[in-house]
Amino acid sequence: MLKIALITRRQSGATLIEILVTLLILAFGMLALGSLQAFSVAASSNASNRAVAASLASEFSEMIRANPTAFAAGNYDIAASANNFFTSPGVVELTVGNTCVYPNCTATTLATMELATIRARVRASLRYGAVALSRPGSSTTQADVWVVWAEANSYSDRNVDGGNSDIGSIERTFENCPSVLRTLNPLPRCFYMRVTL
Repeated sequence: MLKIALITRRQSGATLIEILVTLLILAFGMLALGSLQAFSVAASSNASNRAVAASLASEFSEMIRANPTAFAAGNYDIAASANNFFTSPGVVELTVGNTCVYPNCTATTLATMELATIRARVRASLRYGAVALSRPGSSTTQADVWVVWAEANSYSDRNVDGGNSDIGSIERTFENCPSVLRTLNPLPRCFYMRVTL
C-alpha cells in the first residue's frame, strides 16, 4: 500500500501587521507631499503678487519723479496706518474733485489725481492692497515707498494665542513692512522701495 505523506509547508508572504505598517508609512509620505504642494502654490502666489507690487511701486516712483514740486511740498505723502489694511476693499474712484485737466492742471492737482490713480490700481491688483509713502527726515529728494497687501491663504505668520507669541515665523522680522504694520495679525506682505529724485 502506498502511503501518501502530507507535507505541510509554511506559507510565506506579508502578515497583516506588515501591511498596516506599510500603509501607515505611505500615508505619512502622502501627507508630506500634500503639504509641499500647498506650500508651493502659496509661494507661487506670493511671488506673483510681489512682481505686481514691484511694478506698481516703480510706476508710483515715476509719478513722483515727474512732479518734484508737489513731492517737495508733501502732496504725495501717505502715512502707513494699520487702519488702512484688512478692511473691506472699497473703491477709490477718480471724481471731479481729484482729476487734473489741461490747462487748469497744477502740480498739486496732478499729485491728487495721481494718488487716487495709484491707490485704485494697487487696490484692484492686490488683495487689500494699499500704498504708503514717507520722506525720511522730510527730505525733498528721497522717499520710502511701500506697497502692502494680504495673501489669501497665509497662515504661517499668524499668532495662535492672540499676539503673545509667534509660531516660528520669520516674517515678523524679515518682511519689509513699516513698523506700525508689523503688529497686524496676520502680517501683511510688503514691497519696499527707496526712491531718489
